[in-house]
Amino acid sequence: HKEYRRQRQMCIRDRNKMFDDFYSIYGESDLYIACAYRSYATQEGLYQDELNSDPEAGVNLVAPPGYSDHQTGYVFDVDHYNATEKNGIAFDGTGNDEWFLNNCANYGFIVRYPEDKVDITGYYYEPWHYRYVGVEAATEIYENGWTLEEYIQHHGFTRMTRTE
Repeated sequence: HKEYRRQRQMCIRDRNKMFDDFYSIYGESDLYIACAYRSYATQEGLYQDELNSDPEAGVNLVAPPGYSDHQTGYVFDVDHYNATEKNGIAFDGTGNDEWFLNNCANYGFIVRYPEDKVDITGYYYEPWHYRYVGVEAATEIYENGWTLEEYIQHHGFTRMTRTE
C-alpha cells in the first residue's frame, strides 16, 4: 500500500504541475478536472446508461465496471467549465488544448485513447482522458506513437484481470 500511495502522490503532484505550467503559458483558463476516480458502482451506472442509450456505440465509449481507468486513481478527464459540445465535453485537443496532447508525457501522462487507435484500445478518441504512467514510460509511449496496450506488449508485460 505504501508504493501505491507514493505513486498516487506523484500522479497528483505531476498533474498539478502540468496545470500550473499550462496556466503560466496561457494565463487564466476555464479548464478543470471533470472526472478522476470513479467507484465500481458509479462506473456500473455510467456503463448501463450508455448501453441503454446506444447499445452499439456504448461499448466503445464507456468501460464496463472493473475495467475502467478511472477506477485506478491514475486518470483524469480535463474539460472546460462551459462545455456545450457532444456529450458535454468541449476539450477537443485543438487550440490551447493541444498543449496537453504535446506536453503530457513531460509530466508522466499519456492520452489514454489516441486518435486512430480504436482498433487497439477498443475505445474512441478521447483527447480529454489522461492516464498517469510516469515520465519514463509516458515519454517512450509518446515518442513511439504507442497506446498503453502497445507499450505493454512491446515490453512483454502481462495485463492482470480481475480474476488474477
